[in-house]
Amino acid sequence: MRNFITISVWILIAFIQLIVLNIFKKNPEWVEYYYTNTFYFHTSQVIRFTFGKFPFSVGDILYTFIITYVIFKIFILFKNKNGIKKLIFQLSQLLIKVVIVFFLIFNILWGFNNYRIPLNQQLNIDTQYTQEELLNITSRLIEKANRLQIQINSDSTQPVKINYPTNKILVDAQKGVRQLNSDLNWKEFKNNSLKKSFLSLPLTYMGFSGYLNPFTNEAQVNYKIPKIGMIVTATHETAHQMGIAKESEANLIGYLGALKQQDILYQYAATIYALRFCLSTLERNSYSNLNQFTSKISEGVLFNLNESQLFWSQYKGPSNTFFKMFYGNFLKATNQKEGIYSYNRFVDLLINYHKTVSL
Repeated sequence: MRNFITISVWILIAFIQLIVLNIFKKNPEWVEYYYTNTFYFHTSQVIRFTFGKFPFSVGDILYTFIITYVIFKIFILFKNKNGIKKLIFQLSQLLIKVVIVFFLIFNILWGFNNYRIPLNQQLNIDTQYTQEELLNITSRLIEKANRLQIQINSDSTQPVKINYPTNKILVDAQKGVRQLNSDLNWKEFKNNSLKKSFLSLPLTYMGFSGYLNPFTNEAQVNYKIPKIGMIVTATHETAHQMGIAKESEANLIGYLGALKQQDILYQYAATIYALRFCLSTLERNSYSNLNQFTSKISEGVLFNLNESQLFWSQYKGPSNTFFKMFYGNFLKATNQKEGIYSYNRFVDLLINYHKTVSL
């Protein structure tokens, strides 16, 4: 009876959370004003100030501890051998508690940002585009990538190599986002805490370039990925710290944050990033004349475009597929209906942004 009452309390907490989420979902203006630009704006800066003082990732340690603790609890339940029915009941009770507590703290500290006013409305841009517009921006990105590559290397056959230390890229990413905030007249999120994840190898096998820890508000970057991709990843994760929750929107801020840099290498990395998404969209839409675009890409640029794919192909396996599926469902549960494909909505924002701002 006592266990039943305990579970009932946890389910009631979950039910209340769903009611609050539903209210926020219908009132993005409330989320924008009361949560993102008031509560989250102040609490996140305190959290970043606190954990940002540590030279290592506190969030990685926290996740490692939680996972270890849950595994230990499951081990103890199996060890007690209280019968299969009781074991299933206890495992279910543990799972319910973990999920409810996770989402409760997650939403309070960061997750409600998923229900704010969409970025396209804030920037006053559309999200629809024609195939002609996609072809046009793809051509312009190819021309820009070829031009920047020649400026950097003076040889169209040689790929651009970025040898900056990871720490420099992380510091510069914050500069790029601050410049973007200034250009857009957004409130400045201070005390950025951007760090190398010591879980980079597991992240690589899971297929992730980085992540934001919502509990410590540390932006984590996988230091094993190619530097040309790390530049936009760093600004992407910084965008999440600013309360940009949607992956497509963080992609746009990540791209613009790198593009705003004075360093031509960062501008090139941003251009390569956008071009890869556009070409991928054309391929996914089975565009018949894709070769007419790829044939215009210089050899050096083509190498840089394929660099990311070559890197990830070394680590692709069952774990990658599982975690992509798991994360995709997590995104759907947090108001990102397209799941893992929400990253690709970046192209919608990219095209419409550059209708009003020159490439």
